[in-house]
Amino acid sequence: MLNIFNIGEIFTDKKREIKTFFGNKKQIYLLLIITAIYMITYYTIFRANFNYIDDLSRTMFGYRGWKNFSRYFSEFFSIILNTNKYLTDISPLTQIIACIILAICGIVLLNLFDKNKKLNFFSIIAVLFIGLNPFFLECISYKYDSPYMAFSILVSIIPFIFYKKGLNIKNQIPFIITSIVGTLLMCMSYQASSGIFPLIALFLSFKYWNDSNDKEWLKIILISSVSYIIGILVFKCFIMTPVSTYVSTEIYPFNQMISGIMFNLTQYYSLIFNNFNLIWLIFILILFVFFPISVVTSTKRNKSVAFIISIVLIIISSIICFGLYIVMQKITFVPRIMYGFCFLITLIVLYSLNCKFNGISKVFSTCLIYCFIVLAFTYGNALNYQKEYTLFRINNIVDGLNEIDYMKDSSVKNFKIVSNPIYSPVVENENKLYSRMIKILVPTFLGSTGWVWDYYYLLNYYNIKNLKVNDSIDDTNLPILKDTFYYTIKGNENNIVVYLRP
Repeated sequence: MLNIFNIGEIFTDKKREIKTFFGNKKQIYLLLIITAIYMITYYTIFRANFNYIDDLSRTMFGYRGWKNFSRYFSEFFSIILNTNKYLTDISPLTQIIACIILAICGIVLLNLFDKNKKLNFFSIIAVLFIGLNPFFLECISYKYDSPYMAFSILVSIIPFIFYKKGLNIKNQIPFIITSIVGTLLMCMSYQASSGIFPLIALFLSFKYWNDSNDKEWLKIILISSVSYIIGILVFKCFIMTPVSTYVSTEIYPFNQMISGIMFNLTQYYSLIFNNFNLIWLIFILILFVFFPISVVTSTKRNKSVAFIISIVLIIISSIICFGLYIVMQKITFVPRIMYGFCFLITLIVLYSLNCKFNGISKVFSTCLIYCFIVLAFTYGNALNYQKEYTLFRINNIVDGLNEIDYMKDSSVKNFKIVSNPIYSPVVENENKLYSRMIKILVPTFLGSTGWVWDYYYLLNYYNIKNLKVNDSIDDTNLPILKDTFYYTIKGNENNIVVYLRP
């Protein structure tokens, strides 16, 4: 029979460990160092003060709106963080909080996998991939969402602190409870982190298998799997609000599951292969290839078996790193939901560092993180150039509209913009010459792409009340009202159409 006092003792012991852990000066210094690295690297993003996508409307109207996607933790905690139900722009405070959370994620992960507790320069490099990667750059760009995105990663890692090696399943209740709660909190903050808990469970299981001949590896994988599934089912059955907009909560039916997963994975990896710089891909490939070799040098199992299983581990992890989204029928293939892939890089590098043959991992993980740091600085500056250029083009349009007689009365007119997305020449050049990730990460708020934000900045931030968006305007016979280097305006008393030049 389960002894409740034993469970209490486990929680109490773990509480003492955590208190000692965070009371350790070395851990505090490490927290400060990693936080400082994040903040310095993200500095150009903070400085750009760019209202990133949803930030446009939240800054304008102060609404929350996360419960539409069942992100109830984000909905609730944003009120506490902003001290009001009406959200104001308090950036970069929110992004600084995200940096601190990411740093805590790194420290906890280090202590889970670094068996010698060396916590050296290369260990820091390894955990920086959690936040310093092309995909999480989009997450940190969100002024309002970023702390909850980072929090979803943290609650996926924290439960493993409570796993007690050597205890039977009955005495793993603290781990089971925290795993279920952590999974629920992840789902209620940002579901793109749904692949992180399974990844850690797999790598810890492999670590236990590789280091000894006992059955600890099987126990952690079984307990983790059951706890995770319970958490997901509780969320789906009792908490989740079904969504069917530009994304959907519907999963593929059983007879389409394999083909659906293959389609989603193809889209994800196409985005990676088509938009990552060649040098990044080479560094990542080297880290993946040398992982099984590093494992073989330190295994206590049969070397051939360890080599094969390590390859299987990489294959499985490369599938589950994207989390539950791989089984969804309708998802959006954007960077902010793909950071699980770079979390996989963190685990591969961390594990390799504890093997005898780790020189390759040290060299190429350092090279790769430097590439990502350079990208972060470049991207932050690109946001600033994009903001300045967008405002310049919008001001041109506003000046032109102001000179048109039809705009001087208060009657509401149909309005349409005809244009490809307008990007700053700097962003266009960086996209061609440096990295195609730049253009994917930098949003445009002017054009006729059918995106909800195409007109948002122009009509709301400039308080233009007598224009109503109508993309179905027949502009065939409209007379030209104004023609400049940047645009042509056609219209009459009922319709205004702006043709933007690149």
